[in-house]
Amino acid sequence: MNGPPRQNPAYRPSPLEPGGQVSRSRLLWSILLFLYAGAIFVLSSLPMTGEKPLVPILHGDKLVHGLEFFVFFFLCWKVLPRHRILCSLILTGVYAGSDEFHQLFVSTRSANLFDWLADLAGGVAGALLIYLLVYLPLPKESRLRILFRSEPDKEA
Repeated sequence: MNGPPRQNPAYRPSPLEPGGQVSRSRLLWSILLFLYAGAIFVLSSLPMTGEKPLVPILHGDKLVHGLEFFVFFFLCWKVLPRHRILCSLILTGVYAGSDEFHQLFVSTRSANLFDWLADLAGGVAGALLIYLLVYLPLPKESRLRILFRSEPDKEA
């Protein structure tokens, strides 16, 4: 069609345009994502203490990094409207990198490539889990229940 985009039947207005709408659930997930990103920033701003490690196993801090950004990936995935897995993975990697860069300016902390790789591994694990849950040949009702999107339609 050669007319303006609003005359195109496939046109969907952007939620950022007047008349575009953002669902309540997407708004809630967006708020949770921003709060979680803020919590990551605040926690990485705190100086390290010489106390016992949070997870007392070899490389337990890497496990914490992975879990932290597994959750970050999931929140990104819930917020983004299109190309969700790829964009969420990119956003997770960029935010993890900015977090490591930020730690260069915090006393008793340092940026570490292996921490960033652990962050990215958490995002990749989230991407693989979402991919398997979305594309695994399960019945639609099971996938919907697993992803908490909605209850399955009950046909009488």
